[in-house]
Amino acid sequence: MLRLFVALPLPDAIADAVVKTQSGLERASWSKRENLHSTLRFVCEVDEAKATDLVLALADIRLAPFEVALQGAGFFGHSKPYAAWMGVAPNEALNQLQRACERACRQVGLEPDARAYNHQVTTSYLQDGHSLE
Repeated sequence: MLRLFVALPLPDAIADAVVKTQSGLERASWSKRENLHSTLRFVCEVDEAKATDLVLALADIRLAPFEVALQGAGFFGHSKPYAAWMGVAPNEALNQLQRACERACRQVGLEPDARAYNHQVTTSYLQDGHSLE
């Protein structure tokens, strides 16, 4: 079984900007530049045949090029933060891409993703006991 997600890699200029902000949090494990991305759809665990079908369905998605920008930041985990993120400014082209990825997942028989889509890039994971203070 393969644990998969569909993601949009960050353009070089944005990835470079994110890396420049990666400091100042104690007990943080910073995301490597080559791993920075915005998740479009968490797939879950699938067998290799379904993964191949999904790759083919995703390869059919066509959109005009579009720009992305960062906007805002925050933490996952409220009172017990476990990750820091930077927001990706909402834009309709990105929403269209996310919806197309969701359709591709359903096309190959995956259950719909009930979670709301959030435009964000995880910049670090925080070790237990991290305090926002």
